[in-house]
Amino acid sequence: MKYIVLNQLNIPHLHIIDTKHCYKFKYNITKDISIFGIPIHLSNCFTKVSGNSILLYSKNIYLLQPLDFYIKKYIDNCLTLFEDKSCEFIRFNLNRFTEVLLQENPDFSINLNIKYIRKGYINKPIIHIINDNET
Repeated sequence: MKYIVLNQLNIPHLHIIDTKHCYKFKYNITKDISIFGIPIHLSNCFTKVSGNSILLYSKNIYLLQPLDFYIKKYIDNCLTLFEDKSCEFIRFNLNRFTEVLLQENPDFSINLNIKYIRKGYINKPIIHIINDNET
């Protein structure tokens, strides 16, 4: 399947849409083309297991830092994408899918889609892993 992923993120092209149950992201690629969500490509990835979680590290994870700052600035009580102050990794829950996908290769690339932020007492970003492996 073909899809668009970003190799860089330009924050002025990002808009947050406030709905009843979530905050949605709309990203303007050009004047006439927009996408919902923020599909981003991370390369040179590796993982570490930490309890019931998998920590995803990448050479270019810094691409997500401006998004993290933008989210914190405009959405109250929002969890950040990064749990550590140095912004080195993103945490995923350990499950059958993440265990196989993220632990299979020691050095890999991955596409993520940050689709929306679920509203609640604490607003939580939802990150989807785009698995483009052919089966």
